[in-house]
Amino acid sequence: MDELLNKTLASDETLLWSGSPESFETFDRTYKPIFIRKLIISLVIAAALTAAYFIAAGDNDVGVKWGLLIFVWIVCILPPINVPRDSKLLKTKIRYAVTDKRYLTLSNTVRDVEIAKCGKAYFVTDADGHTSFVTGMEGEKNLKANMREAAVVGVSMDTEADKCDRYVMYAVSDVEGLKQALKKTEAEF
Repeated sequence: MDELLNKTLASDETLLWSGSPESFETFDRTYKPIFIRKLIISLVIAAALTAAYFIAAGDNDVGVKWGLLIFVWIVCILPPINVPRDSKLLKTKIRYAVTDKRYLTLSNTVRDVEIAKCGKAYFVTDADGHTSFVTGMEGEKNLKANMREAAVVGVSMDTEADKCDRYVMYAVSDVEGLKQALKKTEAEF
């Protein structure tokens, strides 16, 4: 990961801070209810679609296409699977960095955004005590519930306005170090 970070830095850019997410439970107080809710909704939708399909197939004397049903169930089960998948990625493959010009999320690739294109930055602490660095997302109702997913995605840009809609570093392990680094940038927080 250090090699990827070094390749990413421009010659006129200074690395001010880098870190990884602190350890956290996959199904903690914040994310266990999200997983259960997504699972229940997915199962209800899959069951309703299956029932509707059997009714329609019976009414039209059409044979049941089992491949179609399997596809429907797979598509319906994907949203709840994202909760543990995002957690695994954050625990094993994500690293954050701040330079004098950019915020970076590194995994197999680098997702970055210029600090000047981001709005006000702030820190959010969830019910489990994990402090995350966030830009954008101010009006988002379920901010704490969406931070892991946003951190895995990395940067979300408004391409028309050339502004950053959101950038998240979930469960920052060195909050004080990050705050000190941010004071050396143009970041508003």
